[in-house]
Amino acid sequence: MQKINLSETIIVYDFIPSIAKIDRLSIAKTIHKNKVTNDIFDVKHQYHKVDWTQSVQWFDSYVVDHFGEAYDYAMYMLEKDSFFALNQPKNTSIDWHTWFNPNDIKSSPDWICIYPLTDIEEKTELMLEYTDNRVKLNYWKLPIESNKFIMFNGDLRFKITNNNNDNDINYLVMKYQSK
Repeated sequence: MQKINLSETIIVYDFIPSIAKIDRLSIAKTIHKNKVTNDIFDVKHQYHKVDWTQSVQWFDSYVVDHFGEAYDYAMYMLEKDSFFALNQPKNTSIDWHTWFNPNDIKSSPDWICIYPLTDIEEKTELMLEYTDNRVKLNYWKLPIESNKFIMFNGDLRFKITNNNNDNDINYLVMKYQSK
């Protein structure tokens, strides 16, 4: 008997060790005030540009190296503008959305990575919507914690639950493609 795995839906998360020297606050300081686009129908409407800094480069290298080594996936950043900041003001949630575009699969990411740039006292949760063959609309919750990155398949819809902290939470969001 032979088995062929046609697809796989996975969530990968880990904490960045202090030895990686990624300065989350310096990344947060480079977030632009203007949105990536003013088109409310574009997923980028919720996102802000962020400058490419040494800490962003180190974070990218850490994720690519460790994800590739642990799961035997070679990946690279999808395009030049594949990293954004997402701001979640206090007492708000981030609505359901996806980066997957069925009309432009080539430009759609295989992987999304979310990394909080702010210390989180009251945990928020990342909710993912996925299908399991005939069983549709399954949901998985994963707590978002300080210094913890979360990667998941790029075709999944996701949202971030209400921010009950006393301050805004900023996230670094990166899109990746498999090689």
